[in-house]
Amino acid sequence: MPRIGILLFVLVGSVSFASETGAPPLLDEAIRKWVADENHWAYTQEVRQRSGSRTEVRVERFDPSLPYGEQWRLVLKDGTFPSQADERRWRRQKEREMRRRDRMPVAEYFDFANATIAEETATMIRYDVPLDAEAYRRLPLEKFGVSIVVNKERRELEQFTAGLLEQFRMAWGLAKVTDAAVDIEFQVVDPQYAAQPRSISANGEAKVAFFFSRSGDVNVTWSNFERVDPYDDRFVVEIGELRALNF
Repeated sequence: MPRIGILLFVLVGSVSFASETGAPPLLDEAIRKWVADENHWAYTQEVRQRSGSRTEVRVERFDPSLPYGEQWRLVLKDGTFPSQADERRWRRQKEREMRRRDRMPVAEYFDFANATIAEETATMIRYDVPLDAEAYRRLPLEKFGVSIVVNKERRELEQFTAGLLEQFRMAWGLAKVTDAAVDIEFQVVDPQYAAQPRSISANGEAKVAFFFSRSGDVNVTWSNFERVDPYDDRFVVEIGELRALNF
């Protein structure tokens, strides 16, 4: 239950949007630019994850140019080099996380066609994007609000926020979710390419009737970006000039 915000992070913290979003033109263009740049950056991320009174800090490296089993690497855990046991536990957790994201295509949860302009200035537009309540029955998605800010000059994503609009009960009514939020801020790594996340934060809090209250949060910061060619591109074959072979 204290991981409700982290679950929301998993729902939205991915770039696997559909090719057709049905979104307003500027929002659609910004999403497409981000998707087109997927898996072209290697980066380091620091993950600070708290559950109750326990906090874990990890430094991880992602490189999409490497074979799939080698793309993620645990660099440090709580400031020290990880043991083999740490590495095994972390890898199992990472594999579960990636499978969960693969099973939950993000675009299915957003009703982009009904996005509305909530705020507009000379430099940005903030869209309110409803969620599809039927897309994920384990959470009442209608009780969450989502806003996406698009930079008008660069025509790309600037900020994504999602938060709880109304408290709700789950786990047969015994647990009451009182807080859940996600905030993703973007940064320009290279002006030639789409902005990338600078930081991602998620939090959640739930009260279990007559027992206790639990909370949890995760904060991720991205750094040390390096432009790479995706591992899948190794299969791309360019056909050159047709020539006769001498025998």
